[in-house]
Amino acid sequence: MKKKAHPNSDLAIINRWLMPVVACVLGLGLVALPARLGAQPVPMPIVPLIVIYLWAMFRPSAWAGLVIFCLGLAHDLLTFGPLGVWTAIYLITFATVAGLRRAVLGRPAVTLWAVFALVAVIVAGLAKALGWLAGVEPSERLLALQLLFTVLLYPPVAFLLRPVQATSMEFHREDPL
Repeated sequence: MKKKAHPNSDLAIINRWLMPVVACVLGLGLVALPARLGAQPVPMPIVPLIVIYLWAMFRPSAWAGLVIFCLGLAHDLLTFGPLGVWTAIYLITFATVAGLRRAVLGRPAVTLWAVFALVAVIVAGLAKALGWLAGVEPSERLLALQLLFTVLLYPPVAFLLRPVQATSMEFHREDPL
């Protein structure tokens, strides 16, 4: 029988606190890649949105608002977007999903994916509206493609982060449903 790590062990601490941030930072690197297909820009999936959704759903107390704020600010800076747009989107997403978790947890994985797809559509609308308010008109076609790529990437990212979430949830039951 495999012995489980103590909740205060280095591995448990890394799984609980550092892994979501590392996953988001790696995802920000992907979002910021200047991908092109010929002369056309290719939108990259918004991996940090997936990670923020998963942690808001499974372990909201593992993230501080300051971390999400910094990730959003980094997104804005790396993509040369208007400052505050992705910061606001990530904070709103986290708060909304954390509030929805009671209704969604315990349902099949396909339900979590469907809820994520709905959240992603709302995020696309927010990005369009906040971009417009900031004086930037995001391309609807590129935004739709980015949304599609993000929703399609959700299952593999959720699968890869599942062991980390399980370890995190196993030792911390203070996140009330």
